[in-house]
Amino acid sequence: MKIYSPKVSEVFVDMEEKSMVVTPEMQYATPNLTEAFEAANKPYADDPEGYFKYLANSHHAVTHNWGTANYSVLPGNGNKAMLIFPGFSDIAPKRNYEFMYGYTQKDHPSIMDKIIGAPNRQSQMVKSATTSEVLKALGHDMTVLTIYNILPTAAFTFTEQLQMARGDFSALGKIVETVVDDAQDRLHGRKSETQFDKLHGFGMSLGSSYLIGAAAETKRDGRRDILSVTVQEPILAQSGVFKLLGNFLGSDAIGGKSTAEAGKDYRQVGTIHQSELRAKVDRAGNEPLWLFRAAMAGLRLRNRGMTHPQKNQTIPALHYLAEQGVPLLAAFGENSGMSVGTENLLPKGTDVLHIRSVKGGQAPHLIDEHEPAVVFTAATGIQRATRD
Repeated sequence: MKIYSPKVSEVFVDMEEKSMVVTPEMQYATPNLTEAFEAANKPYADDPEGYFKYLANSHHAVTHNWGTANYSVLPGNGNKAMLIFPGFSDIAPKRNYEFMYGYTQKDHPSIMDKIIGAPNRQSQMVKSATTSEVLKALGHDMTVLTIYNILPTAAFTFTEQLQMARGDFSALGKIVETVVDDAQDRLHGRKSETQFDKLHGFGMSLGSSYLIGAAAETKRDGRRDILSVTVQEPILAQSGVFKLLGNFLGSDAIGGKSTAEAGKDYRQVGTIHQSELRAKVDRAGNEPLWLFRAAMAGLRLRNRGMTHPQKNQTIPALHYLAEQGVPLLAAFGENSGMSVGTENLLPKGTDVLHIRSVKGGQAPHLIDEHEPAVVFTAATGIQRATRD
C-alpha cells in the first residue's frame, strides 16, 4: 500500500526514555505507523542470534581508488533502493556476529565487554535494520544500502579531497556507483532484469553533505534516478571546522529546556519506543573509544566542506536537486547548535520537520542517535515522495 503522506511538521521525542510521541497528525499521515514499528521487532524476537548473523553477513567492502569503503546491503524487493549515509563516527562493525550477539546477552556488561562487543559500532547497523523492517511493514519494501564512515582518505584523489574541503562532495557519487554495482552483483547479477536504477537517499549529520553531493552527481550522470533526498541534522552554516568540532564534542545544545506539554502543545495518541534490538545494544552506554573516534573523524580535511556557507558547494548542489524536481525533506533538532542556521539556506519548497523534546528535555544534534526519530524521518521522506 503506497500512501501519500500529509505534512507532519513536528515530532516530539523523549531523549531519556528514547521514545517518540505519536500525534494524531502522524497517525493520519501513516495509519499503521505504530504497528510498523512493532512489526520491526519480530525478526529479532523470533531468532535473536539468527538475526545478528543475518546483519553481520550483510556487510561487505569494495575497493575505490586505493581505499576501501564498507557498506551493508539489506535485501528488499524491486528495483528501488534506499541509500543511507550515517554521521561522523558511525563505522561498520568489525566484530563477527558471535561477539555482537554475545554482548547483548550480558546482564551487566563490563568495560572489557564494551571493548569486545563494540556497541557503538553496532549503532548504525541497528538503525538501518529497523529502517528496513519498518519500510517493509509500511509497504515500501526495498533494498537498504548503508555506506559507513569513516571513508578513508585513500578512497579519494587529492583533487577530490580539496573539492570536499570546499563543500563539493560530488566525489561521493563515484563511491555510490561502486557500492550499488557491487550490491547489484551480489543480489541479482549485473545482467538481471532487476536493476537498482531508482534511489531514495537519507543522510544524517556529516552524512547529509555526503548524500547531497552524491545525489546531485548521480542525478547529473543520469545512470540512476534520485527519487527523494532526506537529511536529518544537516550541517551547512558553521563558521569553521574547529567551531564545528567543538560543538560536537562539547554540549551543542542551544536554548532552554522544553516546556511543551501533552494536551496543550500537542496531542498524544500513542508512544513508539526504540526497538528491542536497539535497547539490547544500547543499554550499557557508549564504548570507551567512541568520543576519540568521533574527534578523529571530525578533524578530517573534508569536513571543512560543512562550514563557511558563503563558499559551501553543498548548498548549490541542494538547489540543483530542487530544480530537478527531487523531493527534499530536512529534519532538525530544536536545540541543535550544529545545524543552527542551516534551515535558512534550504531551497524554496523543501519540507521541514522540527524534532522537539517533551517537557523538561532538549533535542540536540545527537537526535541522530534517537532510533524512532531517525526511522520515522527516513520513512517520511519516502512517503512524501510517493503518490498513489
